[in-house]
Amino acid sequence: EMVLPERENLDLMLKGQAISAELVKTEFRIQQPKAFNLLQGSNIYKTEKFVFLREVFQNAVDATKLEYWKEWKGSRWKKNDKTKCEQFLDPHAYPIEVEFHLGVKEKYKRSYFNLDSIDAWKEYQKKREEKNTETRIENPEFGVMVKVTDYGTGITQKDIREIANVGSRYNPDSSIYADMQEWLKPTAEFGLGLQSIFLITDYYKAYTHVRNGECYNIEFNGTGEKGDGSINVEPIDSTLETNQRAFGTSFEIFVSNKYKDQISIENQFNEDPFAQNISDDDVQMNCAREMIIRMVQYLDDIIGEKLFPVKIRV
Repeated sequence: EMVLPERENLDLMLKGQAISAELVKTEFRIQQPKAFNLLQGSNIYKTEKFVFLREVFQNAVDATKLEYWKEWKGSRWKKNDKTKCEQFLDPHAYPIEVEFHLGVKEKYKRSYFNLDSIDAWKEYQKKREEKNTETRIENPEFGVMVKVTDYGTGITQKDIREIANVGSRYNPDSSIYADMQEWLKPTAEFGLGLQSIFLITDYYKAYTHVRNGECYNIEFNGTGEKGDGSINVEPIDSTLETNQRAFGTSFEIFVSNKYKDQISIENQFNEDPFAQNISDDDVQMNCAREMIIRMVQYLDDIIGEKLFPVKIRV
């Protein structure tokens, strides 16, 4: 009788880092129709032009609240008093940072680069004129790169699994809500909030670093027709000096100028009868600038009372 050798459990590796089998399974499907139905049902996207920005910002605030509460519970100050909490656990150590950058990318490609300086603009013009078709930018797509950073709880493996199941209206670390003070309780739906980004793009990415050691680059992909998508997760060795970044999460979203049609931005160059020798690139850059102005105004309107400082960079 032939006895087959037992197979030992194998560790899956990605770029030299161990990765859970659960994070590479194809079952991680983002059900966008669920998200859109929820969004449409509440009329969010119809009444707010930058709903994705509100949701991502609120997610950052909620992640910060959770971490702040964990730190407070672990401190020696046991009274659940907001004044004492702010006095002995400085909220300024937990800022929410929002950046807006002029950007451009090759149409239908994912990578983009910023156009915030004259040198960057010259580099773009150089790439437009290159003879090498592999590096030349032939079909530029201008827009705004939005980056939202928090120093909160970070996104764990469990969170990633739950995000994919948006219909569950997932709240991370919900077990600790019971004794949390009302003024600190999160207000957003984490998975649903991230789904709102697909209203304006089919791709965005995040970097996250959790205090338990988990550290990932995460890509969120929408596929279009069926409304499905996927989450690609790359584990990072946070102990390496080149990877040592603060705890928390950064989301990067490229908002194309084609989105301007949905937010009714009028381009001043099209209305200026004295404008001459204006290139299409100039028109597109101006559209992106106007979109940044609208986003900053919108963000200023929704911030409200701040427990944590909000830093906006344009």
